[in-house]
Amino acid sequence: DEGDVGGRGHLSGGLVGVSKFGVLPQVGPPTTLVLVLLAMLPCLVKTWIKPKRSHRAEILQDVAYVNLCGFVFGYHVHEKAVLHFMIPMAFGALL
Repeated sequence: DEGDVGGRGHLSGGLVGVSKFGVLPQVGPPTTLVLVLLAMLPCLVKTWIKPKRSHRAEILQDVAYVNLCGFVFGYHVHEKAVLHFMIPMAFGALL
């Protein structure tokens, strides 16, 4: 069988590699870490300044926002990571 190597199946079926862009700049993990932290900063500062005044809906919004920052600016993000901010947003909409 083509999918078996040494009698065991592969955990991933796709090709894994590094892309090199012709026009876009190469962005590495340290740059994306800085971008994620900068994007999270407004939410983290707001929570640090007023930690006790947050309601449940605001906490869920903050969790969703921080996860969204990681999804948008992260270096290697899987499509399923969209659930990390969509689920808190859905629960926040119910409150």
